[in-house]
Amino acid sequence: MKKGVALLSTIMFIVAILGFVTLNTKLFKKATGNIDEIQFMIQSGIIVDDIIALFKKTPMLKKVKNSQSLKMLLDLFIGIPFALEDYSVNIALSNTKNAKFNINNLDENSSAIIEDIFIQKELSAPIYLIDIIKDILKTVSDTTYYNTEWFDENPFAHHGNIINKEHLSKIIDFYKKKHYDTAVNLAFFDTILKYENNGNSRTLDINAMSKEQWSLFVPNCGYFEEDYIENITDLNNRCGVETGLILKKLGFTSFFIPVVEVKIDISKENQNAHIVFDYNTNNAKVSNFEFIF
Repeated sequence: MKKGVALLSTIMFIVAILGFVTLNTKLFKKATGNIDEIQFMIQSGIIVDDIIALFKKTPMLKKVKNSQSLKMLLDLFIGIPFALEDYSVNIALSNTKNAKFNINNLDENSSAIIEDIFIQKELSAPIYLIDIIKDILKTVSDTTYYNTEWFDENPFAHHGNIINKEHLSKIIDFYKKKHYDTAVNLAFFDTILKYENNGNSRTLDINAMSKEQWSLFVPNCGYFEEDYIENITDLNNRCGVETGLILKKLGFTSFFIPVVEVKIDISKENQNAHIVFDYNTNNAKVSNFEFIF
C-alpha cells in the first residue's frame, strides 16, 4: 500500500512539473522568440527553479524522517525522464555523497585508512599519492617542507585544499607519470571522495553507503542491503568495535543525514545543461549548487 501511494505521489510530481514548467516555457517563448545558447541557459535556470519550488511543495519529501523513508524515496527517484516542449529533462536523486570522505579533511587518523583502501585497489605507490595530497593541503610558509615533487614541477599550483574533480584529476595524472600506475583512475576516487570545504562535510552517514563504498570502507563486514544500522551499539554488534572506531576516524558518526544530491540533465538539440545540488528534506534548503553547460 505504501509503495502504491509513493508511486502515485511520484506520478503527481511529474504531472506537476509538466504543467508548471510548460507554462513558463510558453511565456518565455512569447517574450524571446528564437532560443539561442544564452536563452537556453536562462530557460534551463527557469526549469531548475520550478523543480526546486515543486520539491518544496512535495509531501513525500517532507515525510523523509529516517533511513527507511529516504530509501523509499530514492528507489522511486533513481531517474525520472520527461519532455517539456523541445526540452528533454531527467531528474535523479541519490544520497551516496553523504558517505564520501572529504579529502580536504585528510589527517593522521584518516590517512592510514585511506592508504589501506589504496592498497586494496592495488596501487603501486599508495603512500606517495597520499603524500602528494598532504603536500597540497599544507598552508604555505617559509618553513613548509614537502614530501613530493608536486610543487617543484607545479610552482603556481593551488595550496590549501583540493578544489574539485578536475584538480584531483591533475594530481592523479602526476602520480601516474611518476609511477606508471595503471590501477588508479578518477572513477574509483569519485566513488569514495568529495571535495567540500564547509565544516559539516566531516560528518558522514553510515546508512548512505553504496555496496561498493561499503566494500572499501568496511571490507571485513558484509553489506546490509535491505537493512539499516540504527546506532553505534548496533554497528558494533554486527561488525565489531574495531570497525566502529575505523569508521569514526573517517567521520562516519551519523546514521541518517536528511540530504539528497539532485542531478538534473536538460538538453535541447545540441545544447546540454547538467545541474547538481544538495537538497535538505528537513528544511528545504539548497546548497552546493553547480550549473554546467
